Parts: sequence; structure tokens; C-alpha cells
Amino acid sequence: MTPTVVSDNTLTVATSAVHRPGAVVVAMSGNGQQFISDRTLHYRDKQNTYEYYQPYEVVSVSPTLASNSGNTPVILDGILFDAHKFNNGTERKQPIWCRFKDVQGNLLAAPRKMRRKSSTQQECIAPKSTISDEKARLEVSPNGQNWHDTGFEVHFYPGPRVTSVNPTYGVTKNPKKQVLEVSGDNFECPDHDCSKIKVRFTNKAGDEIFVNGEYTTAGTVRCQIPAYPAPETLNVDVSFNGLDYSNDNVTFGYIDPFILGVQPRLISSHGTTKVALKGYGFVRMEDAKMQTVLKNEGTALTCTGAPCTRTYTVINEHLSSVDTFPQAEVMKGAKNIGYDPINIDIMNPDGDYDPNEIDVWYYKDPVLKGVSSAFAYINAHKPLILSVDFSWGEGNNAETFRKYSNITCRFTGERTGHQVVTHAVMEANPIGAYGRGTLPDQVRCRTPKWPQPDTAKLEISVNGQDYLGNYQIQMVEALTNLRISPMSGPIDGDTRVTLYGTGTNSSVPQDVPVYVKFGNLQHQQILKSQVVDEGFEDEQYHSEFNMHKQWLRRAEANWQPIEEGTVLKKYPGARTPDIRHLFFPSDGPDWRGMGGIINVQVGE
Repeated sequence: MTPTVVSDNTLTVATSAVHRPGAVVVAMSGNGQQFISDRTLHYRDKQNTYEYYQPYEVVSVSPTLASNSGNTPVILDGILFDAHKFNNGTERKQPIWCRFKDVQGNLLAAPRKMRRKSSTQQECIAPKSTISDEKARLEVSPNGQNWHDTGFEVHFYPGPRVTSVNPTYGVTKNPKKQVLEVSGDNFECPDHDCSKIKVRFTNKAGDEIFVNGEYTTAGTVRCQIPAYPAPETLNVDVSFNGLDYSNDNVTFGYIDPFILGVQPRLISSHGTTKVALKGYGFVRMEDAKMQTVLKNEGTALTCTGAPCTRTYTVINEHLSSVDTFPQAEVMKGAKNIGYDPINIDIMNPDGDYDPNEIDVWYYKDPVLKGVSSAFAYINAHKPLILSVDFSWGEGNNAETFRKYSNITCRFTGERTGHQVVTHAVMEANPIGAYGRGTLPDQVRCRTPKWPQPDTAKLEISVNGQDYLGNYQIQMVEALTNLRISPMSGPIDGDTRVTLYGTGTNSSVPQDVPVYVKFGNLQHQQILKSQVVDEGFEDEQYHSEFNMHKQWLRRAEANWQPIEEGTVLKKYPGARTPDIRHLFFPSDGPDWRGMGGIINVQVGE
């Protein structure tokens, strides 16, 4: 057989007819005489083994009636499903595929792999289709290419489609034996026999509950809601023959909401905090049943003369959120709640509120008294220290803050709106005194890297949500050291080094010192009066070195490129330190073999 060349490494060839099934070796030749010598059959060697199979003989198909909603299991009885063998005679479980074609020869859906029930039985799941009251031919194939008509047709009829259920939620275990009413289209009992109506409830894991259904005069299906052990949302499907179920993703929710966690635990006295409720059993229902109430020691608190209730918002089965009240409105009897602990209880399906022991507290806004710096380089994570009066003992409790605060700094660009939140810590001054009994009186955080020079508004939050403060932080040009000249010198130091970089004079105010550091040996202050602007020229820079340019290029391989003509800050006044003492007891003046490579950095 002459193959067709598809590509440099692929050939296609049509198989020839044979008189008996079995496995053969596929051999290739470039001249029609010498073929590859591997002639050992090995079913795990897909490179050279091909199997001829005998077409399956399907003797019956059941049922021959399927819903166009899909998912009807069709059983094929036949022989030769087990004809695929290993060379030792044991059965090789070959996947077999099925598909359906309408009277015009169009596929109803993509082929589906059948499920092997026995050596003489395969199960094909009918697809969801748009044909109605039409027949479709059933075909099978073990290779997805050669399809064999089984000789049987399946009649697709307009199956039931669920559009809604009422109610949409119920209580777990259904103690009151509540009934579910299912509405939809194509609700018809075959041959007027309504004894086989089933309602199926399916959870996310695929577990199914089947209950008997009853056809009503209103054209709906009614059934008793089955008991279920835990809050969850289940799909509801209907079948009128016990086989074909709808597949419309209509759901019923089992509810029994319970709170396992509340975040944040510190809430703003202004009532601006949105609290996340974490737990299980949260299901969307009418607002009157999605309520929380504030309590203290089991007593409901009042807000403007009525219970402090809020409608919560369901995000998913395990997460909801609820707004808070301004502290001034929350009363326990005739007294304001102040800074006493509060519980947020959630309404259960019976209309009562389930208690929990998770405390939240209002906090008094800290007073910001100053910040350690008014600027930061855009490429630096600069530590900022904010002096803070936390009002300890006047509403705020240091231990409660230690356990439950989420202190953060937020930076917002005035021109661009760019915003970054960074983690912060509260601490005592001097740092470390907090651990020796001194209460915190400052907050420390670092500036984030910033895309470009700008003025950023700095705010802080004690709960990660409600921010206060309005410090202006100037995000100034990046402080960098891009080139040095020369790049080497003797170990006795005093080599004059010129630095080329950016940001040297960008500080606010400008007289804030900047330092150059040689490794971890010595730092020296840059004299800003000696810093000048200079357009960078590659040739001029390299002319200062007395070595081959190829060597210089190799040394600069990992350096940040500089566009020709870029204006840089040039500082010629750095001097290398004397490091001869690091090589003691070596004696001078013979220092051969001494020295090494260090980094030259600039910073505050």
C-alpha cells in the first residue's frame, strides 16, 4: 500500500481488507523491498501494532424512546464487544463510542464513550438535542473513525423541562414535611400513566435522592421534600417514565445558616465597616428571612428604638456580608453599647436567631500625630513610622488589638489613582519596648514600589477596611547607581570613584543625606553640591577605562541598559575604603592574591 505524505514525520495509509480479525504488525519500507524488522506483536507498543476487529453485532436496544432533554441511558445488547484480546487471549477492554444521527444524517451531539456493563452489554447516554418527536439512528465505533450502524433507531420525544420550583429553599431534615411544587414544560404522562413520575435531587458530588412525584390538575409535579443532613444546594430534575430526567439546572437549597467566623472583629464607630460572615448554609431567599441581629450577653440591642437588625447579602453557600450600625445608635437598654463586646446572630428558618459566641468590638479612632518622612524613592520599600495615640484605656484595649487588629497602610496616587495596601505593625517606641510592657504608640509600614513620581495619600486602618489619615508622601525619582568608573582599585583604598545614577537630589527636603556604600565595609555621605546633571554617552563613558571594550561589555552583561543621551546624576566624589586590615596577618607590601569583588550601592 502506498501511503500519503502528511508531513516530514507523518504518513497516512488506507487499510486493506482482510478475511479474519486480529492484530498485525505495521511495517514500513522506503523501496518496497526492505521493511522494518520488528515483527513482535505487543499490544502496549502502539508504534507498530494494528488490530483488525469484526463489527459488533447489536441484537437489541432498550429503551427506544428517549427524552430530548438528554441523559437517557440506552442499553445495547450484543456480541463481539469483548472480541478485543491480548496475544495471551485475555480480554482487552477497548473503549467503544456511540453517536446519534437524525434523518438528514446530522449528528445530534459529539460522540460519547459508552459504559461497559458486561461482555455483552454497553450503555450509551442519549444527548440533549433540539429534535422533537423524531427518530435518530444509533451508531457505534471503537476508533472514532469507522462507524457501524446498529440497525436500531431511538425516538426522541419532547421531554420534561423544569423551569422553577416552589419553594426555592427549605429546612434541612424537613421536620414539617414540606412539599415541593415543580413547574415546567412538556409535563405529560406517557399513555396517561402517571405512576412512574420521579423527582431527583442531585448534590455537587453526584449523589442522588429519588422521591415519588404526583401530577397535579394545575399541570405541575408535587413531591415531599426529602430530608437532607446539611445545608447545600441541589439540582432538581423530573422524569415521567423513571428513566428520562430533565437537565435544566434548576436548584433547591437546604438552609440552616450558621456562623463560624466573623471578619473583621474590630468595627468602626462610624458604622462604615462591612462584616464578612463565614460559615455554612447561606441561601438566597426573601429579605425578611435573611436577617442578622446585634446582641450582648444574649440580649438584643436596639437602634433608634427597634432591634438592630440588618439584611445580609449571600455571596456563596459559605460566605455572606452585612453592614454595621454607627456606634452612637446602638443601645443596651437606656445605655449606649460603648466598647462592650457584641455578637452578630443570624436568623434560622424558624424565624429565631441562632446564638454564637464570636465577639466583635467597636473601636475608637486612633489619633495620628506625625509621620517619620515626607518622601520615598519610587523604587524603595522605605520604612515609615507613624506616631499614634491609640486611646488605650479610653475605649481601646491593647490585648484586643493585639489579637484581632489587621493594621495596614494604604497609599493612593493623587494624579493616577494608583493604590497599594501594605501590611503594617503596631509597636512601642523605642522598637522592642512593647515586649517589655510598654503599650504601642506607633505604627510602622513600608512604602510600596511606585510606577512613577507622584504625590501619594497615606492612610492607616486598624481592621484592614476603614481608613483614616491624610499624610502626603512624595514619591520621588528612583534612587539608583547605574554605572561606576573606574571598576577596580587597590586594596589600600582612596580610589576616586565616579557614580552615574538617578534620584541623588530628589529627596524632600533636598538636604536629606544620601550615602554610597562599598559592600558592607563602609558608607560615606554623598556631597550633593558635587552632583551634576550629565547626558550619558556610551563612548565617552568607556573612554575612561584603559582596557579592551570587549572585556567591558562582558563585565556589563547584567547591567541595566541606558539609552544614549539620558540625563543622569553624576557624582565624582566617592572614595574607596582601605581594606588592608581585612587580610591580616599578610604583610605588605606584597599583597598579591588579595582583594575581591564588592557591590557599590547608594541609599538613605
